[in-house]
Amino acid sequence: MVKKLMLLLSLMFFLVPVVLADVEFWSTDTFHFSVLGMNVTPEFRIKNNLSDFYYLQTYIGPTWELNKNLKMNVYYGLKYQKSNNDWKQSNLGYLDFIYSFKPFSNRARLEGDLTDSVAKLRNQLQIKIHGFYLSDEIFYNLTGLFVDENRLSAGYSFKAFGQTELNLGYLIRAQRKTIDQAWRNSAAMFLNAALKI
Repeated sequence: MVKKLMLLLSLMFFLVPVVLADVEFWSTDTFHFSVLGMNVTPEFRIKNNLSDFYYLQTYIGPTWELNKNLKMNVYYGLKYQKSNNDWKQSNLGYLDFIYSFKPFSNRARLEGDLTDSVAKLRNQLQIKIHGFYLSDEIFYNLTGLFVDENRLSAGYSFKAFGQTELNLGYLIRAQRKTIDQAWRNSAAMFLNAALKI
C-alpha cells in the first residue's frame, strides 16, 4: 500500500506540471496554543507559475477533543484575495468535525462566507499510512445547490524540530462558479507546518 501511495505521489509530481498550464504554491502554518486550546493559522497562495501572490487568509479559533476519535474546531477567517489587481476582503466562519479511525480520517466542514452570503459544506476523506496520505475533498455549495469544487491531494507528513509537523504534497483542484460552467483545473504544490506551543 505504501509503495502504491509513493507511486501515485510521484506520478502527480511529474505529470501535473505537464498537464496543467499553471502550478500554484500554497502554504498553511498552524500554531496551536495548548494552554488556551486556540489555533492561529495564516495561509498564503501564489499562482501563475509562482509569480503572483494572490491569497492571504488567517484563521483563529479553538479546538475541542470531544472524545479520542472526534475533534471539533470553530474558526473565524479573515481573507484577502486578489482578482484583476484588486484585493477583496472577506469574513468567513467555519465549523469542523474531524473523525479519525486509523488509517482513515474524515473532516466535515460547514463554511460560511459572511461577506458574500454563501454557505458551503465540505467533506474531506483521507487515508494515511506511514506518513504517506491520499485525500479527496468535495465542496457542496449550499446556496446554489451544486458541487463547485473538488480537491485531490497526495503527500507525506513527518515530525521535525520536536513539536513541529511538516506536510509536503501536491493538489489537483477542479472548480466552477455556476452549475452550467465548465470545470477549470489547476494544481498546487504545498508545504504546511503545525507547531504546538
